Order: sequence, then C-alpha cells, then structure tokens
Amino acid sequence: MRKYLVLTVVLMLALAATPCLADSVNGQRIGTWAINPANSDNMTISGAPGSPTVTSVTLHVVGTAAYADSCTFQLRDQVNTTYNVPEWLEEISFDHTVSGINAFNGRPVNQVWTLWAQGSSTAGENVTAWYLTVYYTATPVTVPNVVGMAQAAAESAITSATLTVGDVTQAYSDTVAAGHVISQDPAGGASVSPGTEVDLVISLGPHDTDGDGVVDDEDAFPANPLGATDSDADGLGDEWEISFFGNLTTADETSDTDLDGVPDSAEFGGWALGLDPTDGTTHLPAASAVGLAILCLGIGGAAVYYTRRKR
Repeated sequence: MRKYLVLTVVLMLALAATPCLADSVNGQRIGTWAINPANSDNMTISGAPGSPTVTSVTLHVVGTAAYADSCTFQLRDQVNTTYNVPEWLEEISFDHTVSGINAFNGRPVNQVWTLWAQGSSTAGENVTAWYLTVYYTATPVTVPNVVGMAQAAAESAITSATLTVGDVTQAYSDTVAAGHVISQDPAGGASVSPGTEVDLVISLGPHDTDGDGVVDDEDAFPANPLGATDSDADGLGDEWEISFFGNLTTADETSDTDLDGVPDSAEFGGWALGLDPTDGTTHLPAASAVGLAILCLGIGGAAVYYTRRKR
C-alpha cells in the first residue's frame, strides 16, 4: 500500500505570557522524492509582510516507509537551525503530527526551509508532499497621513510603511488639486498590521460640467458651454451674446432679435438644438400639434419653460 508523506510546519508567536496565534503564511511542495539514501527538499516562504519572527512549529508527516521508526526526519532553516522529529512507530505507511516545536523561535518567517530525511535502508521509501503553515504575530505599523499628497508620493509612502495600496478611486474636488489625495482609509495615524490595504480617493480637480474650461463654481451657466459669464445680469451668456451680436446690448431676457417667435433667452437655453438668434429660419422642432417645451437656464441656473406652438 502506497501512502504519502506530508510535513506541516506551523510557526506561532506568543503575546506576553499567553500563547497567541496571529497571522499566517502557507507553502507546499508536492512531488515524490526518495529518502533512501538521505535526501532533502527546499521551500521558500516569502508571504509574511514586514519582518516577523517565528515562535513555534507544528509538523505533520505522511509517507511511505517499511519502518517509520527507523527513519530520520529534520526540519532546518537557512542557517541550519535544526529540529529532529521524534521517532514514532508505524509500518508500511505513516501519518504523524508533532506540534509545539520551539526550535525556531525568533528566526525569520520569510526564508528558505528545508525538509531533510533519511530512510530505513529499505527500497521504495519516499516523501510525496510536505507543507508549511507559518504563524506569527506582526508588529503593528502606523498608517502615514497622505491626504493632500500627489498620488505617486502617497503610494510610495504607503508601501514604504510595509502597507499595501488598496482601491484607488477618483472624485471631483474644489479644494484638492487634481492628482492629489482627497481622503484615505484607514486614516493617517491608525495602528494596523503590516500589509494592510490603504484605499485612496484621488482628486479630478474642480468639476466642469459643460466642458467649457470654466469650473462649475465660477460658471454662471455650468450646464451651457456657450456661456460662462453674465456681466449684465440679463440671463444670457456674455460669450454667446458676443458670438452672435458682437455686443452685450442687442439681446436681453425679453428680446427676440430675429422675430421668429422664439425669445433670445430660449434660443440661448436651447443651445444643444443649434438655434441661431439672428436667423429667423432656425426654429424649434415641433414634437406635436401642441408644441415643444424646452428648458432654458436663467441666472444662477433658474429654470423657465418656453413653448412654441407648431405653425
């Protein structure tokens, strides 16, 4: 009957006088290798953030050997700190666990681990798999305060603190320059485990709804790209008036310059329809026999409705 050798190593760190399991990393080596004559296999553990150290180990050994009690097994670290697995009695195949090993206390978690084995001089003795689960208690680290920093500098500060950059989202901000951090989670100053993710919200700068190059807070008509200022307070964008009339006096909130029955204010508000307040042949499209209502933006975004009946 063929069976497998599995070696499980669990490294645990105690807090104060009471043993306490905290974080852990795992590794595995799957594959058959003979242990007669003596042989060994290496595994690299590198997943523990920071530089935590070992406090205890658990081994789980499963394999094939005529007489397990005649075999020798050792777990070694990269400086040859060695733990000799106590003998146990099993024949043909074996399945054995040893826990509470303290030989590697204070040694690094992230390193190369070696399983060494010597069979009982009987043919067909093999190791087929071994596993490491390394437990440790990491020293807490302080989250840096990166609010207001440029994104690249913020991410560098986070990784330098043995933390991980988490979700990065974007939002508009009137107070934080584009490309800089608006907020973070966890907040700066928080005490967390190494490797903890820090989420960031990055500023897109002030919002410019209509894309006219003027941010909403400074735009008299934030939803109309044809006007951003209204120096004469007539509800018409100065830029729109200059574009069509060359001045700010020809049109106002009540005028109908091209006498087409559509007030200039409605033609300004209906910019998306391509209306020309100087051309009486450009009309509002009629949606029905009743007419079409269009939304016009007035001073400060006030909404008024104009209805032109179908002729």
